[in-house]
Amino acid sequence: MNYTFSYTINQDDYFQYNRYHIRNAPHVKRRQQIMRFVFSAVLIAIGAFITFINRSIDAMTFIAVFYIIIGLLYLIFYYKLVDFTIKRSIKRLQKSGRLHYDKEITYEFGDDFFREITPDSTSEVKYSMITRIAEGKPAEGKRAIYVYINLQQAHIIPLRVFADEQERDSFLQFLNSKI
Repeated sequence: MNYTFSYTINQDDYFQYNRYHIRNAPHVKRRQQIMRFVFSAVLIAIGAFITFINRSIDAMTFIAVFYIIIGLLYLIFYYKLVDFTIKRSIKRLQKSGRLHYDKEITYEFGDDFFREITPDSTSEVKYSMITRIAEGKPAEGKRAIYVYINLQQAHIIPLRVFADEQERDSFLQFLNSKI
């Protein structure tokens, strides 16, 4: 069975991919969690240390409480900060004309490979190059299928290209049978 999809990638598709990748790619997820907790722990530890060595209420206690609050806020709002950073990066790339995706795209999935056709290029990818297939989690809107060809790059196939869930499931089954 062959599949052909033609669609336009938009900024939200690209944002959702980057968000999914940062939150779910195993090598990135682990690093992000370590950074999130270590940075927060360091701030809280600094605040606790200052409080411990300075037993009177003065400016140092205020600074200690400030460090503790900032550490907790960072821990709580980390993913909002990441989302803000992703959006800002996409806008910056868009202004400079260096977005990492082609807006108009056609994918043709055949028996041995899939073909990506854009206004500027055509490329063929053998199914053996696929490292994993991922689908956005329901909490994130389940907006696309990501066909990873290495740790950092994935082809984005928005769910809006499928007529219904049955077609999506059939396509996922087809892809999984190829890798």
